Amino acid sequence: MSPVIRPTMNNPAENRSCLRLLVLAPNWLGDVVMHTPLLSLLHGYRGEVTAVTGRQVSIHLGVRRAWADLFRDDFRVDELILLERDRRHRGLAGTFRLANILRQGGYDAILLGPPSLRTGIAAWMSRIPCRVGYRSDGRSAFLTVGLSPEPRGSLHYSSEMIGLGRAWLDSLGVGIIESLDKGVPTSLPGCDSLPPADMGAGLPVWSVAPGTTYGEAKTWPVDRMGDFLELAIEKAGVRIVLLGDEAARGFTLRLRERFKEFWSEDPLGGTAILDLTGKTDLLTAAGILRSSSAFIGNDSGLMHLAAALGRPTVGVFGSSNPEWTAPLGRHAKAIVPTGFSCRPCYLKTCNQAEFCLDTVSAETVLAAVLDIAGDARTLREES
Repeated sequence: MSPVIRPTMNNPAENRSCLRLLVLAPNWLGDVVMHTPLLSLLHGYRGEVTAVTGRQVSIHLGVRRAWADLFRDDFRVDELILLERDRRHRGLAGTFRLANILRQGGYDAILLGPPSLRTGIAAWMSRIPCRVGYRSDGRSAFLTVGLSPEPRGSLHYSSEMIGLGRAWLDSLGVGIIESLDKGVPTSLPGCDSLPPADMGAGLPVWSVAPGTTYGEAKTWPVDRMGDFLELAIEKAGVRIVLLGDEAARGFTLRLRERFKEFWSEDPLGGTAILDLTGKTDLLTAAGILRSSSAFIGNDSGLMHLAAALGRPTVGVFGSSNPEWTAPLGRHAKAIVPTGFSCRPCYLKTCNQAEFCLDTVSAETVLAAVLDIAGDARTLREES
């Protein structure tokens, strides 16, 4: 099966005289969403690139098949290159396989979102003339334009990705003025036509993602999360939809013991808490987020997806750093524990006597949600 999808009929990617730029997206959902300002930058400078080079630029996005649906109707992207992360694509053989996919595209330049040595070697093996990436993981020799990594958290991740585009444009003689010191709002225009999910009639819905892939040190403890759900149901008068992958099921099962009488796995059941963890694909989850009045969760891919879809979003941060990965949007906020000199530690498991996230109260998070959800309603009414 071909790894290429062409989402538009009038596709400059068909024209081999174009300057063909491949953007290799990061691997994880949150990082993929946070790299979308790079796509906006590149799309916005198409005209300037043509003026300088005399060639129309076509933008190709190499992205994991798992996340590709987010970009199938994205006007910023002329072509999708579907990539895998299964067993066949690991190790030395996987590097050769990736290099072969990259070589087939006849690209003039590649921007390397993933920071790994593997992607640097594959880009070099593919003979793409211009290879732009950060000089991380010992791959400097395989890049033609290498950027020095900043200390983690010096820039928002989205700004790091914009740096790749800026370096490529600079190499062409196209100067840009976009600042790199602050996060740029993420966006997923390919999802604009995605219909909201049918959650039935009744109270407003808040989506809650209680788990994370990375580890417990990024996860708001189950007791604090339970306190929040109780407050949200009783004081805010909302229904809760729990989202997450199969790994979050253990966490939600512990919550279920506390909320047995409120619990359901039927979307139209009308109960206060609907548990859909491990039961949705990416687009279904996105549709539910679009139907939600707010999103609450840990620093996770779903948090970034909610913010990119324009939902009022509150992210609770433990071991990770909001200066690096805060949700970006008009109605997004990061909650950070105070008084802990050890954070951000970036650890999977807390090694301190007191876990910082255990000090984040349900009242604090509820107040933040009500604040940004209210701001969002006011802006909608004024527009």
